Amino acid sequence: MTKLQSRWVNSIDPVALQALIEGMDRSNSPAVRLLDIVDEVAREETATGTLSEVCAHIAHQGPNWHGGGEGSIGVRVREHADSTVTVTWGSGDDYTWCGVGELLQAIDTGNRVPEWHEEGWTQVWTPNDGADGGGWVPRQSL
Repeated sequence: MTKLQSRWVNSIDPVALQALIEGMDRSNSPAVRLLDIVDEVAREETATGTLSEVCAHIAHQGPNWHGGGEGSIGVRVREHADSTVTVTWGSGDDYTWCGVGELLQAIDTGNRVPEWHEEGWTQVWTPNDGADGGGWVPRQSL
């Protein structure tokens, strides 16, 4: 794990989280997902909905917090036939579920492929696969 990625692994500093949210590029996929979570926490989990209150709540939950519901934070990594890789953050069953720490790492690293994906399993899609996708295979077998 790189030094940059380790920032969110063990704990979340609410002041650092607030600075990240205020300064991040809001057009990339992990930032959009984080802002959705921030809005939901502001409405559902805080008294006044301020950003500092939201950041304190998320920090208290910790890096393994799943965003309030099963599948609320997820990543989809697709490797295309031309060797390009697409990383998309969202929620639901068609994403690999993650914790908020992994989402924050993605924002820090410019939406790079999560480190665990490099070492583990990947879903192989072909043009004939339906919405449920293809089979899961060890990356090293590709």
